Amino acid sequence: QYCLVVAERELLEKTLSGSVKMLTEILAVVDQDAFGRGQRIRNHARILGSFWGLKRIWELEVAALLSQVGLATVPGSVVTKMRAGVSMTTMERTMLSRVPEFGRDLLTHIPRLEPAAQMVYYQDKNYDGSGFPHDDAKGKSIPAGSRMLRILSDLVRHEADGTTKAKAFEIMKEYSGCYDPEILAAAEKCLAREAPKQGRPVALADLVVGQ
Repeated sequence: QYCLVVAERELLEKTLSGSVKMLTEILAVVDQDAFGRGQRIRNHARILGSFWGLKRIWELEVAALLSQVGLATVPGSVVTKMRAGVSMTTMERTMLSRVPEFGRDLLTHIPRLEPAAQMVYYQDKNYDGSGFPHDDAKGKSIPAGSRMLRILSDLVRHEADGTTKAKAFEIMKEYSGCYDPEILAAAEKCLAREAPKQGRPVALADLVVGQ
């Protein structure tokens, strides 16, 4: 019986790994920018999740990595208009607002990914209850992982515009209804004060393979 349990667990882990890999590869092909954004959110999520003391950080990492997977279901022309800041039709705006729902639907039937699917579904939900989805969830009733993704997604967006982490957190603190204040403070503490990378100048002739 023990051997059967171990075998079933190993099969489940392989299925989970294969499913996540498949979805990330699809996203990488369909929308390289969204794939890169998910990677950056995941990197921040690993640090924040550890700092916060999450017991199942891997669920947050998977949700972060696949937070943008819903964009794979949206026509490329609509995504291009969104990124260019071009005026969109009501139907196009509605389609984009439902990207978290599309992402949840892609994840929800994969074994063990139900919690990650819920994190993705509520990632655009504001702490005060506004935003998508349009239900009664607000404050602590929103999954903690979703409250983290809400912060980290905006942090990555600010960074993409060339804003430093410190400045990005200053901006986000002005929008009190959007973010969980406790998680925002924790994120600022563990992310904004990361030690800068050290480097030194190297002459072209001194470069070797691997650098």
